Amino acid sequence: MKAFKNMKEDTKDYKISFDKMRSFFNTEPLNVDIYKWADNNYTPKVEVFLCHDNTHLVVKFFSYEKQHDLRTLVKEDSGPVCQDSCVEFFFQPYPDDPRYINFEVTPLGFLSMSLRKDRYETESLLPEYRRHINIVPHIEPDHWTVHMEIPFSFIALVFEKQFILKSGDTAFANFYKCGDKTTLPHFGMWNDITLEDPDFHQSCFFGKIFFA
Repeated sequence: MKAFKNMKEDTKDYKISFDKMRSFFNTEPLNVDIYKWADNNYTPKVEVFLCHDNTHLVVKFFSYEKQHDLRTLVKEDSGPVCQDSCVEFFFQPYPDDPRYINFEVTPLGFLSMSLRKDRYETESLLPEYRRHINIVPHIEPDHWTVHMEIPFSFIALVFEKQFILKSGDTAFANFYKCGDKTTLPHFGMWNDITLEDPDFHQSCFFGKIFFA
């Protein structure tokens, strides 16, 4: 499959474990640890665990923030979730297709999900496809988590592909932590976006992810 992307050469990569139990057994975390575009020194630790079983991609975010620091004003899917405390996963599953899906989730589990080519060319996948995505949020005093299961059949349906992802395939992605209107606004990422202004919708900075 010919890769469409014109990627930067120095992006990070990550191998997604194959795990039939979807338990993240022996899985090393991916770290969202590059913060920029804000001068308040708020850089919460964020770890992302990923695995797959050749039917689902499972993504679990751990955001180490105090409960009293969270903003959770959005109360419905497709709301302005990036203004609340938020974790995000931007996923380009097929190297020959420039489009990607952005999954953006709050501590309460409210979701924004669109098919995009960039920030401006976008198609909402809610509410038609919301039922396909299983999201389990959880809040503790010193951290919060989002557990998300994404069926490969859903990805193939959205991208109108005749085959689903499987072990051995390569895709592209970036992972983010933000809170545009929190008490301490912040913009964190796995792969660095070398721009002067905040913009997560820059697929040329996506890193490679491999399905083991």
